[in-house]
Amino acid sequence: EFKTDNPDRGTWNYFSLFQAAYGLLGKYIQEATHSPVEDATVSMQIYREWVMTGSTQKARTKLTKMRNERLFPRRPANPLHIDGVCGAKYRPEKCICGQKTALDNE
Repeated sequence: EFKTDNPDRGTWNYFSLFQAAYGLLGKYIQEATHSPVEDATVSMQIYREWVMTGSTQKARTKLTKMRNERLFPRRPANPLHIDGVCGAKYRPEKCICGQKTALDNE
């Protein structure tokens, strides 16, 4: 529902759920870890408050203005290590497990 025209490329730019939640609900989501439950809850709240009320165009205008004015916060970096588990498959310099990374196979 929430997209904006990109005239330079002749395509659409879509807003992430992170951006829509911040811009339309004033909520920060996915701060520590990704939660599908949180995603679903926020998606339904946006649907109820903006889509079902017929305010889609108003939401699109608000999000586009926020993007153009660079008002969206930066997303928190995804941690490469969670509870001692290495997640540095594409970042060999950050690897803590010593196994081959995806870049080792190139």
